[in-house]
Amino acid sequence: MTSKHLALITVLGGYNDMAMGESGIDDELLIRIQQEVVKYRGKLKIRMSDMTKANFIFQKLKDIDADGFTDRGFSPMVMVLLILEYLTNEEKVFGLRGRFVHFGLLKLVTQLESVKDLRKDIFVHHKVLTKMIEV
Repeated sequence: MTSKHLALITVLGGYNDMAMGESGIDDELLIRIQQEVVKYRGKLKIRMSDMTKANFIFQKLKDIDADGFTDRGFSPMVMVLLILEYLTNEEKVFGLRGRFVHFGLLKLVTQLESVKDLRKDIFVHHKVLTKMIEV
């Protein structure tokens, strides 16, 4: 696992914590995904040398997040799904892939993108994630 992966997982955890604090999420699948993120983060073992570089990247990702969602629609759960989908399907991060592949993340993201009223907001979320990936 790279430092960038660790930084993205840290950001993922923050978004997940925010999403768990939202009262509007009642979908059982989304709740199970949130719970699994919490379990994964709790079991993650990180060496200090990896964490130092990851913290540097994390600071950049926080700035991208703050700039990307200023005066725009934001859903932490959408970011959770997008980051998980990226890390499991694109980067194929071993520990994440095994835990989350059965949730059908790509299908969930595709369903979100197909909702006409959400397209602009989903585009903003994709744009922010793309900037994060490019760090």
